[in-house]
Amino acid sequence: MGGILSRVVPRDEAISLVLEAAGSLDLREGALAEELPPERAWGLLSFGDLVSPEDVPPAPRSLRDGVALRSEDVAGASPSSPAYLELVGEVPMGVMPSFSLRRGQACRIWTGGFLPEGADAVAMEEEISLEGGWVEVRKALSPFENVSASGEDVRAGSPLLARGSLVRPFAAGAFAALGLREVGLFAVPCCVISTGDELVPAGEDPPPGRIRDSNGPMLEAVLSWAGLRVLRRLMVEDCRSSLEEAVRECLSLCRLVFVSGGSSAGARDLTASVLDDLGPPGLLVHGLAVRPGKPTLVGLNERGLVFGLPGHPLSCLVALLTFALPVVRSLLAGRRVEPPILRGRVLG
Repeated sequence: MGGILSRVVPRDEAISLVLEAAGSLDLREGALAEELPPERAWGLLSFGDLVSPEDVPPAPRSLRDGVALRSEDVAGASPSSPAYLELVGEVPMGVMPSFSLRRGQACRIWTGGFLPEGADAVAMEEEISLEGGWVEVRKALSPFENVSASGEDVRAGSPLLARGSLVRPFAAGAFAALGLREVGLFAVPCCVISTGDELVPAGEDPPPGRIRDSNGPMLEAVLSWAGLRVLRRLMVEDCRSSLEEAVRECLSLCRLVFVSGGSSAGARDLTASVLDDLGPPGLLVHGLAVRPGKPTLVGLNERGLVFGLPGHPLSCLVALLTFALPVVRSLLAGRRVEPPILRGRVLG
């Protein structure tokens, strides 16, 4: 390796390289899989591709209080030249209409009510007047105006979640609306290793010259937020044999390991050497052409994938969010998955 970051590669190239080399690696091996009800089905990853079992809404529904009608019956209607329709009934909430509308007819309807057969629009309260058995409509309407069409929110058979997608809490409403009693989710097991002679556990008071391990807790929190579960979090000194032992111990537990520190070009930065000796193919990436996050490493063997992240907390976080997690999500989904990217120009 020559003691320098001699193989720095662009981020996109590095992701492609890792995905090609690790494409057969099943990160779901040993996954903590669960079938959860909608209100608890969040913070984990979708076990498979999830599609909608039905249309939502199942039939056209009103978006306003007013009257349901045939739009062609109010063509050209205006305040100065209203249309008059026969009022033939009301649609109760929570039931499907038992009648249909014929030409020149309208019926009372409330927000969320299902339209009777023949109706294709809803005139709002502000646009109508009721008297006796008639309704005055003072506005022309287009087909499906103030109406949510069948399947407008979700079509039956349409994709909801791709395999490996992180499920957010607000998905609970969609799961419940679709009648899903349980959702198959899982957490990817992983381990975290913090390296450095200068580190003490986060809860201790460091003596002069030492600092608390902040990367370990941060990595565990972010990985948990991303749908992974940290099985073990270790802290090791700058000793090659200790780091190698820790990495091999973690790979005996799971397929995914995150190491912080020891990734740059210093003589005592040992992570690259350990990853290169893991076994074929060994070290895949030795530096990214990004800043912060340049001293990022990736090693691979038949047991799993190891990310060597920078020791600087900001660099560590950037490398995790913009490189390591996109790689993990792409491997889980079986396709390239990129995080949302906002591009801008730095002024001044």
